[in-house]
Amino acid sequence: MALPRAAAALADPLMAQDIWMACAGPFARLPSVGAKVYYFPKGHADQCRGVHLPVVPADTAVPCTVESVVLRYHAISGAPYAMISLHLGEGPAQPPAALAPAQPQFPDLRYYVKHLEGTSDDRRLVVPQPCADELFYPPPVQNEEDETQEQYLDMVDVRGNTIRFKHVLRNGNNTLTSGWTVYFRNNGLRMGKGKDGVVLMRCVEGQGGLLIGFRRGEPSPNLASELLHNFEAASAAAGAVPSNQLVLGQVQNVHANPNPFTVHYYPRQGWPFVVPRTEVDRARRLDWELGSTVIMSVPVDNHELPSSRLEAGAPPFFQGQITAVNNDDRWCQLQVNWDESSAPTPSGEVNTWQVQLLAPHHL
Repeated sequence: MALPRAAAALADPLMAQDIWMACAGPFARLPSVGAKVYYFPKGHADQCRGVHLPVVPADTAVPCTVESVVLRYHAISGAPYAMISLHLGEGPAQPPAALAPAQPQFPDLRYYVKHLEGTSDDRRLVVPQPCADELFYPPPVQNEEDETQEQYLDMVDVRGNTIRFKHVLRNGNNTLTSGWTVYFRNNGLRMGKGKDGVVLMRCVEGQGGLLIGFRRGEPSPNLASELLHNFEAASAAAGAVPSNQLVLGQVQNVHANPNPFTVHYYPRQGWPFVVPRTEVDRARRLDWELGSTVIMSVPVDNHELPSSRLEAGAPPFFQGQITAVNNDDRWCQLQVNWDESSAPTPSGEVNTWQVQLLAPHHL
């Protein structure tokens, strides 16, 4: 059976949001067009790891309105990112529907996240049976005496390139061989607990066939200097950092037309820094005390196969205790000591709107 080609589906720079989210991971968030949000320059700066940054005022939360959201993948690294255009304050009077087209969707998308923890994952990729059964076509029936079945699978990566993988089924074990090593090395994937994972995706017939992407397990320092330019321009346009304090001094005329401005959000580099105002304001009304217990829910994407979440050992939530509260800063106000978990725990520096308060600590 021939696989439908996916290049046409991915050629549009407005990538399908659910495919983008599959590569972005469960904690990624995208604001709605027309939403009233806060832009946090300190959160934006967190993406620029490994470079010297200007000092952002501690309690800076810039009220904005979302004009548009455009989804892309970085041309070199393949990292998913969103270009979010913001208006200071309440924004224009035109209705949100006129500001940006709707993102294309793949309602029947299914995907499996295979975490690269094996010692040979750079040479071949062992695919669990539930993944192969749900996503791959069955290998052609061969001679019953031959226990090995093989087929070639064409997958399209997030840059629109078609890659041919050899799928081997032997004694109930599914493996991707030829094609995998090249993909692994070309994308600089890393093995080990908490490192990278490959996202194997399947759309229904006529909607793109087999797709492949990946999730970085750790922020990439290679993007830092590039992201710094966007941070400088956006924070200056928002009035958060004076232009004479910018590191590179390459931002020009940002105050001539500061409205709107665009931020680049890389979900694998840090927490979302464009946040609905209602969530932030509600969290600030609560009392956050040392020793209080909080939980952080892990969002579930219904496109992800249940067997994928089961293999990863992802809990429905993480629980921990507040060890520090910085009342002078809105961004990452809390320091949380997370309880031990079979899955890698989130960063200990979190925002109040990301967690739920369970109970105060009583001595």
